[in-house]
Amino acid sequence: MGSGRAGEYMSKKQRILFLYLNTGSGHLTPARILASHLTERYGDSVECMLLNGFSPKQYFSRLLFERGYHFTNTFIHGAYSVFYDINTIPCVLRLTTLLTLVRTAPFLARYIREHGITKVVCLHFALGPAAKSALRTLGNTIPLILIVTDPFTAHPAWFLVKRAQYIVFSHMLQEQARLHGIRHAAVFPFILKKEFARFPELPPPAPQNEVQSGASPFRVLIAGGGEGLPGMVRLVRYIARQQAAGETPRIELTAVCGNNRVAYRRLMQIQKKYGSCSLHVLGYVQTMPELLRNADCIVSKAGASTVFEIASCCKPVIFCTYIHGQELGNVRFAVQNGIGWVIRKPADIYRKLCSLAQSPQLCRAASQAAAQLNVRSDLDGIGRFIVEL
Repeated sequence: MGSGRAGEYMSKKQRILFLYLNTGSGHLTPARILASHLTERYGDSVECMLLNGFSPKQYFSRLLFERGYHFTNTFIHGAYSVFYDINTIPCVLRLTTLLTLVRTAPFLARYIREHGITKVVCLHFALGPAAKSALRTLGNTIPLILIVTDPFTAHPAWFLVKRAQYIVFSHMLQEQARLHGIRHAAVFPFILKKEFARFPELPPPAPQNEVQSGASPFRVLIAGGGEGLPGMVRLVRYIARQQAAGETPRIELTAVCGNNRVAYRRLMQIQKKYGSCSLHVLGYVQTMPELLRNADCIVSKAGASTVFEIASCCKPVIFCTYIHGQELGNVRFAVQNGIGWVIRKPADIYRKLCSLAQSPQLCRAASQAAAQLNVRSDLDGIGRFIVEL
């Protein structure tokens, strides 16, 4: 839009509300990124607020969506996939939506009215219908924007709200939105932190025998977002045992546990038991961009942010787990573009890491494939879309 029209929109202070749920970091992180960018870009003309869309008294909804998500991803990983698939059944989806809407909509309407909100940005599928219902009770004068945080395969619950503005991260998902009756879905690059915005230069080709000769260890980063990586302890134990037995090539492990304290304690015990293995155990970190760039290969799950952050750093990745349906598109994106592999068993993952360590050209090929994707973010574009709507 032209500068004159933009100035018209900015003549009054905007109060923009970002809605999220604590189901992993895939919803809260982009909300924080956008809120920070808008505050920095537009200064006093925009005030951003972040809100967990469930009220503190919604014990059942929080148990079902938030605590249930954390528990199943930590201890019963397949259970979340079952819950995800069951809720694609229309009658079940309607029931789940009704259960969350009854208490959520009045809570949101009250918050929006009391804080003078002028625009609502929703980043979780479970909150879309409730947000729309809340705005309807307030006169339907406040714009609603839904940002579909799953870039390739999204749950049908994302598209229950027909009259709203959508932001999606691929033309594939834009087409899926149209099939669900969504007319207005703008396509933007995936939301990434500024640390990932600058495309890194690829290193020069490694000598064929650099890693094989043992001159430097092969650096592997094992991470899985704020909750850690499911199965991390079993994987690290297997690799540490093989390395402690003197196997080559040498592998240097860095395991990021996030907020998973149980995994952190167990990995510290493994570090003590297999002292000859090069193992670094970290909790929740703020230096993930540096850790990704310093690694030769990453072992992780297939969350959207993880996939695009790794691709932006031009690193090969091994997916040891992913959520069926929700993250399937992320896996296909990485595998079909030659930057990753799906390997589940610790022994098979270890063999793949050894193969990559002994053949630097394989890592180089994956890095070049990632470079060709030219992964970048467009916070300015998304910010203008939100502010000028």
